Amino acid sequence: MKNDIYFPFKIDEFIIDLKNSNICIKQEFNIDKLSLYLGIQCYLTTKILKEKYCISFSNLKNVIRINHAVDKIKLGFLRLHTVEALATECGYTERVHFSKTFKLFTGMTVVQADNYANNNATASIPVSAPF
Repeated sequence: MKNDIYFPFKIDEFIIDLKNSNICIKQEFNIDKLSLYLGIQCYLTTKILKEKYCISFSNLKNVIRINHAVDKIKLGFLRLHTVEALATECGYTERVHFSKTFKLFTGMTVVQADNYANNNATASIPVSAPF
C-alpha cells in the first residue's frame, strides 16, 4: 500500500494543475480519471478530498468550471457567443444545468454576471462551493 501522506501532496499538485489547465473543463473528466492519475482507488480519492479539502469531487470540478466561466465572461465571451456556447466551453452538456450551477456557485445568473463584469471591469465575481 502506498504511503497515505503522499496522496494529499499529489492531490495538491493535481489541483494546482487543474486550475492551470483545461483538463477539468472537458466533459469526460470524472473521478475515475482523477483516481487513475493519482494511482489510487476512487473511494480513497473521494475520502482525501472530503477530509483534506472538505469538498466533494463534483463540487471541486464545478468550482473550477465556474471559475473558468467567470474568466470567460470577464473577457467578453458573451458579447460574441451564447450562454449555451459558454456552457459547452466550460464542460457542461446542458445550458440549464450550467445556468443553475452558475447561480448556485456565484449567487447570480450568467446574464447578471455578464452585466456586472461589463459595468465593473476591475471587480471580481466570487465563486464558492455550496455546503
